Amino acid sequence: MVYLNTKPKKDCDTHVTIRSSYERSTALCEQVQTISVEQLGRYIADCTEQEMEAISRSILISLDLDMSETPAQKKTRTWIEDRRLEVMQKDLDEAQGEAKLYHQLYDELLEKMIRIAAK
Repeated sequence: MVYLNTKPKKDCDTHVTIRSSYERSTALCEQVQTISVEQLGRYIADCTEQEMEAISRSILISLDLDMSETPAQKKTRTWIEDRRLEVMQKDLDEAQGEAKLYHQLYDELLEKMIRIAAK
């Protein structure tokens, strides 16, 4: 069960707008609760099929579950992403080093040209 709130909420991956209830509401899917049948109150309305699909996706996000890949696939994907980031950081460091060198060479050349022009 997820709570519904009628107050305006910020846009979030775990929030789903519900228009099929008596009042426009937001399903707060980051607050998943287990309740007994005795705790259910009166019937209010049904969610549409699209709303239920959105709620299901938001609950998966909230619980950090990705049903499209196995844990091994997720671990491999994460490892690959980490290696890409390492390579990108190395490339960035090299580019910054080259930029610094070019800047120094430019400054030295400019100083020489100013000295020559001053003579």
